[in-house]
Amino acid sequence: MIRNIMFLLVLLACFTRCAQVKSKSKEPLENDPKQHQGLQGSILIENDTWRGISYTDSMGSNYNLRYIPITITNDNTIPVHLQISFSKEYHYPYPDSIERFKLVTLPKEWALEGVEVTEKMIDELAKYIDKPLLNETIKPSEKYVIAIGTLYPKPPKFSGVLPGTLVTQDKIDLYSNCDRLTDQFNSIDSGLTLGLSINSGETCKIIPCGHVSFFKH
Repeated sequence: MIRNIMFLLVLLACFTRCAQVKSKSKEPLENDPKQHQGLQGSILIENDTWRGISYTDSMGSNYNLRYIPITITNDNTIPVHLQISFSKEYHYPYPDSIERFKLVTLPKEWALEGVEVTEKMIDELAKYIDKPLLNETIKPSEKYVIAIGTLYPKPPKFSGVLPGTLVTQDKIDLYSNCDRLTDQFNSIDSGLTLGLSINSGETCKIIPCGHVSFFKH
């Protein structure tokens, strides 16, 4: 009888230990900075390191283009709609706010690893600068690759403007050192609000730039 009781206690202890290990194994996913959770679903956003080229427009003006490759993964069982758009131009972060720069969305070819920028890609830049917007549906488990860049005069009057990371409102508290329009990052029942962090010198700013919505089952 005693042996049976001790066997049951050992079995119970092993079961409890296994359950704890299994529970702990989920923690990295829940705390994963790449995972962005909304009320109706989540997406994964992977921001790569920035790259850059020089660019001369049709008027002969010289610019620096700095851009980051971004991979957005739909880890839901339903499609999601991605919408990104930027204004015509933006002010530098304080105290250099009299200066302005532009933000631009770029297609997948700009984000691929080991691919050189071609003359054709540069020739097509103007249309992406004029219309910095994106509307795409991402299928379940699909990885969608884009690039987002900053465009500012060369040489800059103060400092360069570098793209940082694409984030959603559930991760906005991780950027407490950045200036941001908090009223534009409130949670939305139908999806996730997007923002882009940009860096200029020692200052940082987060610019609202889009939305991710989840299709209904």
